[in-house]
Amino acid sequence: MEGEGDGTLGFVYDGQADFVEMLIRGGCMTFGHALARGIFVPFLRLPLLMQAHNATYSRSWKILTKQGFSSGWQGFGTYVISVLPVPIIEQLTQDTLIYTFVGSNPDSRLLGLKVGLALFLSTSLAQVLVYPFTLISRRLAADKRNSVFRYRGFFDCWTQTVQKEGYAALYRGMGASLCGAFVMASVTNTLYDTSTRMFVDFSDPLQSGQKFLCWVGSVLSGYLLSYPFETVTVRLQINGSEPATHKYDGIVDCFTRIVQAEGVTSLWRGLLLHAPVSSFAFLLQQFFVQRTTAFADAMLQDPDDDDY
Repeated sequence: MEGEGDGTLGFVYDGQADFVEMLIRGGCMTFGHALARGIFVPFLRLPLLMQAHNATYSRSWKILTKQGFSSGWQGFGTYVISVLPVPIIEQLTQDTLIYTFVGSNPDSRLLGLKVGLALFLSTSLAQVLVYPFTLISRRLAADKRNSVFRYRGFFDCWTQTVQKEGYAALYRGMGASLCGAFVMASVTNTLYDTSTRMFVDFSDPLQSGQKFLCWVGSVLSGYLLSYPFETVTVRLQINGSEPATHKYDGIVDCFTRIVQAEGVTSLWRGLLLHAPVSSFAFLLQQFFVQRTTAFADAMLQDPDDDDY
């Protein structure tokens, strides 16, 4: 089933794909994702330091420079491990979930919200499985002790976290993370669906510029509304590795204490850098994914197929 002009972000149900094919495509997507993020990860560590420690841009930059240029990739290896299975799991679940919510009618009401909900459930399933690795990568990246790191790497951070805080600490902040993912997916897809229906003529092949502007506006709106959950997630993830005065008792307590002690705007600290850098990283990721999936298509092409 083709879905031209349906206003979605391009996800179309076309039946149950071959399992091996999905694994190959998922692996190619993982490679493209990791390559794109690896280029931008030093710039993404700055807003992470700002979120974790309520630091300014200048203070975060000083932390980064004191630790050395290579510290910009601190925790990136663990991050790559955390994203390895995500595209594969999403490949295995997205089409089925979208078809479950949307059905065979791409013009159904609340299409953007339904697609967003399907993508959220697919991503959430993957995130639950890899969340401990995400938490460890965040703790490594948020380490700020000048030139001396608190952790000596993945295994040391994992061991210290489990020994001092228990296995449950590996899932600290997951609730806030899933809330943020739901807001991001639902807002982005709903706004994109609505704006493209209002402003884009899908019969005109020259409307790619308008579609891109709709995408940019939808993604930035999603970042704006979901970012407070991201800040709370980061604070909860490093909660326990900091002194007792910095501990939080859950999502609501973390929200409340941040607002009371640092002001409402602190919930969006680092957004002005995080949003554009993440958007550029996503665009580069899409470029790499297209190239790697084209390679996968060439590998998977049936030589007996006729070309017309």
